[in-house]
Amino acid sequence: MADNFFEFPLDKFPKTYSGPTPEYQGMLTGMLPQMQQAFQEFPGQQQQYYDQAKTGIEQGYGGAIADVGKTYQNQLQPALQQTMNELAKRGMLNSKITGDTMAGTARGVGQDVIGQQSQLQLAKQLALAQLNQQQGQGAYQYPQLLSNLLSQGQYSTSSQENVPYQAALGFLQSLMT
Repeated sequence: MADNFFEFPLDKFPKTYSGPTPEYQGMLTGMLPQMQQAFQEFPGQQQQYYDQAKTGIEQGYGGAIADVGKTYQNQLQPALQQTMNELAKRGMLNSKITGDTMAGTARGVGQDVIGQQSQLQLAKQLALAQLNQQQGQGAYQYPQLLSNLLSQGQYSTSSQENVPYQAALGFLQSLMT
């Protein structure tokens, strides 16, 4: 054992790798024709997806805005009318307090409906603006991605072969102190 103390295994040192492996480069080379075709077809597909997303946003928010109005018309308005009819039967509508209260309630509900519809309209406009912004950015992201994939550099390894010697030197120095 003592005879082999200074014999270091020269294959036992840290190694670092950089760049894509030859296998990865081969895979990229094989995929390159398909990727080039996909990127050539991309502008037409991007417009198709943009149109679908825009239609979805407009229909979704348009339906929600209409539903708020229908809810008011089909549920809240009849409930208010029924309340007014009940008060009229009891002779309570002649009261200024009751009339003012019911008018204020109807006005408040109407303003809430308009407010909800306005918020939905604003959300729709913001969603469309974001979609427009993303469409402009998307056209340039895929060619950049392809470029990044293809320019990964060359595969290389490096090693620090002096690490075992530095460890032994540190050990010997610690014995001397």
